Amino acid sequence: MGNFDLSAPKSAQTAGGGGGGGDHSIVDPIKGKLPERSKQPITPPQVPILDNPKLSVPSAIAVQADLKLPDNPTMPNIGVLNSPNVTLGSNGQGTGSGMGTGSGGGLGSGTGNGWGPGTGGNAGGGLFRIGGGVSAPVPIVSPEAEFSDEARRAKYQGVCLVSLIVDAQGNPQNPRVIRALGMGLDEKALEAVRKYKFKPAMKDGKTPVPVMITIEVNFRLY
Repeated sequence: MGNFDLSAPKSAQTAGGGGGGGDHSIVDPIKGKLPERSKQPITPPQVPILDNPKLSVPSAIAVQADLKLPDNPTMPNIGVLNSPNVTLGSNGQGTGSGMGTGSGGGLGSGTGNGWGPGTGGNAGGGLFRIGGGVSAPVPIVSPEAEFSDEARRAKYQGVCLVSLIVDAQGNPQNPRVIRALGMGLDEKALEAVRKYKFKPAMKDGKTPVPVMITIEVNFRLY
């Protein structure tokens, strides 16, 4: 009874996501330019601890190369462009390495090793979206939704549209009805979707990432 709307748009669509970081500093993160971009960053953006390390690995964030981000490459330091702090070397009030007010080894207020508000790396806000190097999740387990007694007696049928997040482990999260049917079928649709299992969406074919998808739960009597 489930039809999956998992077609991927053209790669010109931004993939969504974001990042952030910090080291619980009291001072705002230092103002500066963006670090390099890398699909798999090794060193998060940060204020240098050693001026001349024996093995230097440039800091980077996981943002696709064709995204245009606000930047000022002439600035001498790696940092957050919109910060008022221009003098003190600080990674910001966030956590988990990186710079900013978020967490996860990135740059900005989000969560992940990307840039800006959002989740999971890359940039653009919100979750990753299918396309732009992000594959669609693949359903592995998709049990049929049961009819409610009320709908069966009334011989009532139709399609319920459910939006949900498929997390990086392939589990459904936060399902919600975005096109309702009524007669108890919406609750039955959510009950079924919560039991689904997916092969998660993959970024660049390597890294599982959370994405939002929509599913059509089809109620047909015959």
